[in-house]
Amino acid sequence: MCPPFSAVLLAGGKSTRMGKDKAFLTLSVTQGKPLWQHQLATLEHLGAEEIFISARPEQTSFHPYPVITDLTPNAGPLGGIASALSQMRTSLLVVLGVDLPHLTTAMLQSLLAASTHERGAIFRGPEFYEPLAAVYPKAMLPSALARLTAGNFRLQTWVEQAVELGQITPMPIPAEASAAFRNLNTPSDCGPDSGI
Repeated sequence: MCPPFSAVLLAGGKSTRMGKDKAFLTLSVTQGKPLWQHQLATLEHLGAEEIFISARPEQTSFHPYPVITDLTPNAGPLGGIASALSQMRTSLLVVLGVDLPHLTTAMLQSLLAASTHERGAIFRGPEFYEPLAAVYPKAMLPSALARLTAGNFRLQTWVEQAVELGQITPMPIPAEASAAFRNLNTPSDCGPDSGI
């Protein structure tokens, strides 16, 4: 049985390549809802003890969950993850990027099933880890804070270090699920029905 856990939706990216805030896009996969609401529903079905939304200070349209801002501005996703790790009441944090609408609750549940109080889990593709769909233990907060202080915001090297320390377990992405990790970064990634 999985220990109690918290969850955070990372929705604070600047969406520079998209040209508009990705969190508020509506796509066919979101069935008319803004992307952030679709992703929140994915997290809600997990049964987290608490859910945060990591967002920029000017993003004020998220309800009903608490919005947290990055501990270090302009630090990319690491800033949002570190902020959630520092505020959560549990020992595990489920992280989900707002721009992964094809990722399912079941996939996140498989990561939770591989986690313990002290050890998280993360999907690993042929070349890279997938750090925006992962379970991180509270024990990774000190290394996140150290990297923020040093200006080293790369998630891949942060995760690699955690794997070496036994803080997180890599799991292969099932072949049938590889498309779930296609990020929405530009209008062409969203398909013709996006209205962008």
